[in-house]
Amino acid sequence: MGIIQNQTAMRGNISYLGDFDGVRVNNFTPVRLVLSLAVLYGHSFAVSKTPGFVDHISRALQSTWIGEVAVNAFFVISGFLVTGSLVKRGVLEYVISRILRVYPGLFVNIVLTILVTGLIATTVSFTDFFTDPQTGEFFLNTTLVTKIQWYLPGTFEYNTRPAINGSLWTLPVEVRCYFVLVVLGIFGFLSNKFVANVLIAAIFLWGFLFPETMPLFGQNENWLRVSLFFAVGVLFYVNRATIPMMPMMAIACLIFYFYWQGKPYFNFITSFALAYIVFFVVYKLPVLPLDRYLGDLSYGVYIYAWPAQQIVEMIFPDNNPYQNGIISAVIVLSLAKLSWNYVEKPSLDLKKKIMAWHQSVLRTT
Repeated sequence: MGIIQNQTAMRGNISYLGDFDGVRVNNFTPVRLVLSLAVLYGHSFAVSKTPGFVDHISRALQSTWIGEVAVNAFFVISGFLVTGSLVKRGVLEYVISRILRVYPGLFVNIVLTILVTGLIATTVSFTDFFTDPQTGEFFLNTTLVTKIQWYLPGTFEYNTRPAINGSLWTLPVEVRCYFVLVVLGIFGFLSNKFVANVLIAAIFLWGFLFPETMPLFGQNENWLRVSLFFAVGVLFYVNRATIPMMPMMAIACLIFYFYWQGKPYFNFITSFALAYIVFFVVYKLPVLPLDRYLGDLSYGVYIYAWPAQQIVEMIFPDNNPYQNGIISAVIVLSLAKLSWNYVEKPSLDLKKKIMAWHQSVLRTT
């Protein structure tokens, strides 16, 4: 933190987003964990059959709901962080990092989802379950290339929603965002601030003004929305040296975010306000050192929450949304911890070995 103090002293005691480059002590881990649990909370009202319960948080938001806000913030963070990874570490390490971060945890999640639902949640025979084409199509969700298969044969037929994992839809669009970003990086568009600003702003405005014509994303309204939040994260990274991190600006952004509720084009108009709030919380509020004690559980919580909530709903159909959310959270946090310790972190640790091997090959050629 001494580096930041020296920088802010030279700039009139105002810290800028770029002053936090390389600062590893921040709130990214707790913020992402809260966002993933917010999605779980929001989904508890979607999966529960119990009438008479209202999600008061989402009702207060008017233009959106808590799960959508959380996913939007996830994509802002992703756009910011992966742009930094690409700019600082280059294309090869960026691609390896993205693959190792997304696919191993997802693969294990899909396999466990198939096996667990096949054993305890399906109404068809074991043989019929594993020979049904739906099961194979669901397994192909591991690629994030084919169309997402939402269902498995005979599972959750008596639940409010029979989908196996309603959260998976965000992963294919995130991978597409990674792809577009790496193309921009390969052609050098991110190395010039002016060019990067013009290009990313043009993409953002294109998606806003002519959404149906947007390549890769325009065919799906939700895909388009989150990809534009990803673009906002990229813009914040590109302009980080000139974005002051001030409490009054954070408060103003928060007020504006709620003031614009119920007004036209809410997500687009308030996207920069949401991004500012996120980065202020990440860098300027007191740090909760969850990395030291828990690791990064957000991805595991995100991909395991819906299946766990569906199973809880199947076993306890009379539970209200709050009961479903609490029971599911206990289960999911445990699964996420196992996923982080035994799948995600070991996979990420492979990057150093792969890059070391790559460097040794370069030295010998």
